Formats: sequence, C-alpha cells, structure tokens
Amino acid sequence: MILPCSLFILTYCLLSIVYGLFPIPCSLFPVPYSLFINFIATLTFSIFYL
Repeated sequence: MILPCSLFILTYCLLSIVYGLFPIPCSLFPVPYSLFINFIATLTFSIFYL
C-alpha cells in the first residue's frame, strides 16, 4: 500500500508512543531511517499480533 511519507512518520510516532518499543522521539530520526523503522515495526506487529 502506498501512503504519503508524512503518514509513515506519523504512524511511527504513534507506534513509538503506544507500544513503547522505540522511546526516542521520531523527530530525532532522518526520514529514511524513520521509514525503515516503521516498516520493521509494522512487519513485526503483522507477524506476532495478527
């Protein structure tokens, strides 16, 4: 699925707040790294929580 980059970053921020897996604020990450972390987090949740 294709989403705007801002939505990816927002998703990462929400994941970091809700799940507490990545306590470092998303603003400290460059955009590409945020996208990578968001992808890994989403993949992990898909495997273990669905």
